[in-house]
Amino acid sequence: MWSVRPVVGREKEISQIRRAADLSTPGRPHFLYVEGFAGVGKTTTVLKALHPYTDRREYSVVLDRDAGASPGAALRRFLQRPGEDLSSYSTDDLVALAVERASQRITEPSILTVANAQRLDAESAQAVIRVLSLIRGLPLLVVFTGRPSPCPAVTQLAGFARNSPQAAYIGLDPLTPVETRELLGHYINTPISTEVAETVHEHTAGYPLLIHEVGEHLASVPIGRRRLADSLRILGSGRASQRIHRALDEVLAPASPTTIRALELLAASAECSSESLSKREIDEALGEATVEFSDLLETGLAVWDETRFGYTTRNHVIARALLDRTSSQNYAEVHWRLSEVLDEVRSLRHQVAAVRASAQSEDIDCLITRLREQAEKALMRGDLEDAFQWFLRVAQLRPDAKALEDILHIGVPLGHMDCLPPFGAALRRLEPGPLRQGGLALLALEENDLSEAIAAVERQPRFDVTAQGALVFAHAVANLSAQLGIQGIIGRAAQVKMHTLMMLSAMEENLRHRIASYSEDDPLPVEGLEWERAHAAGLRAVIELWQVLEHRDPQMMRRAVDDISLELKRLEQVPITEMFQVGLRAGRGTRFRQISDPVRAYEDLTKATETAQGSQFLIYAQAQLAHVLFTAGFWQEAEDVAAYAAGRALAAREDASALIAYATWAMVPLCRGDYEQVQPLIEELEEARSSTGPILAASLEYLHAWRAVIEADHELTVQHLLKMRDTSGGWWNIGIDPMLLLVRAAHYAGWGSAIQPLYRAVTSGDCPARDEFQYAVTSYMEAFQAWQAYDPVKAMGHFLRVYEWLDAQPPLRSGMQTSESGGYRMHKAFNFLDMAALLIAFPEELRRHRATAIEGLEWTASVFRSVNAQGLMQFALEELSALRPRLHMGHAPSAHAPNGNSQGQSAEPQHPTPAFPPPRNEDDDAGPSPMEKLSARERQVALLVADGNTNKEIAEELNVSVRTVDFHVSNALAKLGLRSRREIRRKLRGLDNGTHVEASLPAR
Repeated sequence: MWSVRPVVGREKEISQIRRAADLSTPGRPHFLYVEGFAGVGKTTTVLKALHPYTDRREYSVVLDRDAGASPGAALRRFLQRPGEDLSSYSTDDLVALAVERASQRITEPSILTVANAQRLDAESAQAVIRVLSLIRGLPLLVVFTGRPSPCPAVTQLAGFARNSPQAAYIGLDPLTPVETRELLGHYINTPISTEVAETVHEHTAGYPLLIHEVGEHLASVPIGRRRLADSLRILGSGRASQRIHRALDEVLAPASPTTIRALELLAASAECSSESLSKREIDEALGEATVEFSDLLETGLAVWDETRFGYTTRNHVIARALLDRTSSQNYAEVHWRLSEVLDEVRSLRHQVAAVRASAQSEDIDCLITRLREQAEKALMRGDLEDAFQWFLRVAQLRPDAKALEDILHIGVPLGHMDCLPPFGAALRRLEPGPLRQGGLALLALEENDLSEAIAAVERQPRFDVTAQGALVFAHAVANLSAQLGIQGIIGRAAQVKMHTLMMLSAMEENLRHRIASYSEDDPLPVEGLEWERAHAAGLRAVIELWQVLEHRDPQMMRRAVDDISLELKRLEQVPITEMFQVGLRAGRGTRFRQISDPVRAYEDLTKATETAQGSQFLIYAQAQLAHVLFTAGFWQEAEDVAAYAAGRALAAREDASALIAYATWAMVPLCRGDYEQVQPLIEELEEARSSTGPILAASLEYLHAWRAVIEADHELTVQHLLKMRDTSGGWWNIGIDPMLLLVRAAHYAGWGSAIQPLYRAVTSGDCPARDEFQYAVTSYMEAFQAWQAYDPVKAMGHFLRVYEWLDAQPPLRSGMQTSESGGYRMHKAFNFLDMAALLIAFPEELRRHRATAIEGLEWTASVFRSVNAQGLMQFALEELSALRPRLHMGHAPSAHAPNGNSQGQSAEPQHPTPAFPPPRNEDDDAGPSPMEKLSARERQVALLVADGNTNKEIAEELNVSVRTVDFHVSNALAKLGLRSRREIRRKLRGLDNGTHVEASLPAR
């Protein structure tokens, strides 16, 4: 089992073990003592380190609990053979026998490993040290592994390992959060955020054995149904926990009852408040008994906390194990003792723990009253999280209708949906009504049971705004609407949504009047009324948002942005609705992305993600933001945003938003050509496709389409993009980007007839592009249509118009130049690839555009290089190689240009050249190529001169004056050391003395 588990970190320790193994080969015995608490990975580390040494004979000994039953017992057990009686041997005799047998048996390189060294008796430990000191010339590596212990045997062995020149001591600490993240990555294929790694590290204290259990549990649950909290919950009952409990029993065996009670006090304090205890607090809680604090620290289970100036358990794992081994009665008593010596707030927490453990009902009413007082204080100071925690304690003591309404009313907006499962039975026991049905619907959503959530809300008849749980029911309908919308499922629970909107509208109006005419007779304080009004207004806006986004009629969809903007403006007038405004901004940003308005999409989605840390819309908004960043050419940032969203999903619970975030994250590695990295994830997503709705299916088709784009498989690109459109129900649901990819793929695949229907869809209004962008979209389509009609001049004119429009777009954010095309960098790059492909197909007709195409390809190559898209960059470089050789070697086709036309006539140039320029020797003294001496504009002019253009023609091409061209020609002649335009042509075409001059331009 241990040999197959992955090992992370431990590089220094593994290197140290292997160095000792190498030193022992020439006949110099070496001794290692590896120490660490149970679960820290001692055995795994040793096995990993010694794995390459398969040619050595191995001896393994595992000491059991009886190994140190009597002095010398362990060594006697090492040496005793079947039927042999060594009970009369003295320690000296045993040492002599051990040296003799070792000399006889160890004639070739060997390894001896001894586990559980903490079970050695002191006499055996001394004897082992003597044996190790006496054996000489043996190729033996001896490795002892053990847990920290104050017993003399451990102290002696560890001291020998530290001080002997032929020995070494290795102390293994728990893993760091970074190493925890790496280890989890061996079990799951989805990205692991820093938040997830830190949460797992906190619950496991970095013990690899526990991290393995979490990873194995996550790997066993199908993607889309995983929840980190469920995987962490198994830590208390798994095999790793049992091993830690056994180790804890051994450590505590020699400890005094007072020391054990003091450790239990520390564990209880860590469990309830994560706080340390002072010496005074421990002494008071112990009563008449006193503890020696040196004994407390010698157990290795407690530490002194310098920051809080008190004692605490070494970590949460130790605290949990200490409390698990005690009885419920003792557990309650420990908490009662702490409640008597701590301040009021900490005391209350311990009282709740004590009452829950002892199942006593004495004065629970008084305790609940005090808990509610603390919750009210938290609400008054605006600390909703603290208020929720106090209300949660109330529900844990008495889960009646009032308590459940409180935790749902506050917990659901804060994102604490994970609080619901323990109260499922209590919810079902409630009287029928909005509170019960709303709670059950929220519980079903938390368990990813969309059908049951719909059934729960549809079973609820219409009710009055004053009904208990009205807002809880509205929360359930809002969350349900969001899930249906995100998954692309339309038309479900329509009547319930309509009735809920009517109820919320009436509730908001009623609350507005109560606030305006507020008096002290009102049962709620004005702050409570404002809170409820904010919720009514916010929930109403959220439900209406998803109704707007459900529209499938193009005219209604065009109005969606305006409708959402009006609703957002209305909501901004209502105080305390910021958490709901986040949802509207996320929805509007998504619509902006679909209609190719990246600047406003980026603004909305960025603002939503910055303020939505506890919102259900955070993951959805971040996935959409990653799409915007991807199209804008910020691939690393897009990958990071999607990974963070994916991590948040796993930390809370996976749903449709999580799966979309996973698919979005996979885009960047896939487009960089690292398909192996994301293939396991894509396979998992494919398995979840049928049960998650059309949006995930569309996202997967988009992934497959991009892989086909990278591999220049245009037919496959077309197939996946058409499936994407059909799966999602039309272009409006997926945006304009896939449509533009489909246009170019259809052309290069020889399916140009597919472009005309797309063109009609755009011109007839059935297109998600905003009005300003439609000009560029139609021009792009018209370019390919002209190309198919063998009108290259007209096609190039359309491509140039697209380029001019894209080049004039505003920056996506501050710091970007306008010439970078804002959020359209990928569109601009592909447009340049298409211009170059057209020019390669029709070189003579379009020769005056070569300089523009080359400059554009250089920009395109620099963009692809900046995002590390090697495959796409190679396309750009191959097209550059096909265009530049005209100056010296002829022409070469682009790797992804069309091989012919619809009539079967080939447009391939006649003289192919290598895809890349010949490499230059860095030690070559020839210096830079001639073109590298020129400025960008001078290079353009020189290329046009080499093509035979006059200065007037060049001025018209570059839209400058003839005098400016004269100036650049003169500069070029001077820098190249030439005297005439004819010499420029000969120089750049490589005709002088039969040489070839590389005219490559450095990428911008």
